[in-house]
Amino acid sequence: VGDTFDSHRLLAYAESLDDDYATQNALVEELFKDYFTREKCVSDRDVLLAAAQAVGLQDAAKVLDDQTAFADTVEDQKRAFAGRHQIRGVPYFIIDGKYHLSGAQPPDILAEAIEEAI
Repeated sequence: VGDTFDSHRLLAYAESLDDDYATQNALVEELFKDYFTREKCVSDRDVLLAAAQAVGLQDAAKVLDDQTAFADTVEDQKRAFAGRHQIRGVPYFIIDGKYHLSGAQPPDILAEAIEEAI
């Protein structure tokens, strides 16, 4: 995975468009499909633009072209999230909102946390 900052900027833009997060949810779903099932790189501009088009997100190219567009929003969200969960390093896993794992974990520890969550 490359730098996903642009995908986060697009998601912040989508969030700004409606109060019920419908556009943002559709975009994140499309990006997850791109990454997890289509094996596409969600830091690639063409992938981002195709995902935006697939969910009807207008002006995505303008957002991507302006490196400052929604950058402060994303940085503020990252700081708030990290502070709320006391995250001090990466990777950091939150599973089902209950289980928090910091740092690289062996697969059996991750599997155990997931099993506990479900």
